[in-house]
Amino acid sequence: MNLVELQRRGVVVMDEKKMEKLYKLKEAAESVGDNEASAALRWAIFELENLVGGNRDAG
Repeated sequence: MNLVELQRRGVVVMDEKKMEKLYKLKEAAESVGDNEASAALRWAIFELENLVGGNRDAG
């Protein structure tokens, strides 16, 4: 599915910088031992990447 098709379906596509920020937040949560925040961020990243068909390693 391409970007135009996603936009027609009302899917919001996150840019790469925003996804990178989510990864950094997840890493920060892991580094301080905040398992709840880390798990929530892992799930959000997973859902967002699957929504847009991303193939990045979610860590």
